[in-house]
Amino acid sequence: MTTVVIVNEAEEQLRGIVEWWTANRPAVPALALDEFERCVMLLENSPDVGLGFHRTAVPGVRRLVMKKTKHCLYYVHDVDNAVVYVIAVWGAPKEGDPVLRDPR
Repeated sequence: MTTVVIVNEAEEQLRGIVEWWTANRPAVPALALDEFERCVMLLENSPDVGLGFHRTAVPGVRRLVMKKTKHCLYYVHDVDNAVVYVIAVWGAPKEGDPVLRDPR
């Protein structure tokens, strides 16, 4: 099984998304966090499930869409060390792509 590490910047982004979702979607306040956690479990077992994302200078970035909330996880898979680094959690409705940094 692959270890999933959420870098600080992605954790901050997720926190903001969860706060917004909780305040603005009272019918399903936990949906964003629940969907993120399901994606993490998926990455633990299938780390290459996301599609390649090439609009960045960071090599090997993949993107996994959180279908219900329309947010995306951006990550890199360090195959040699069996680690996935989640480097951004970004809202699809936002303009542009996130600034991505290589965590390796």
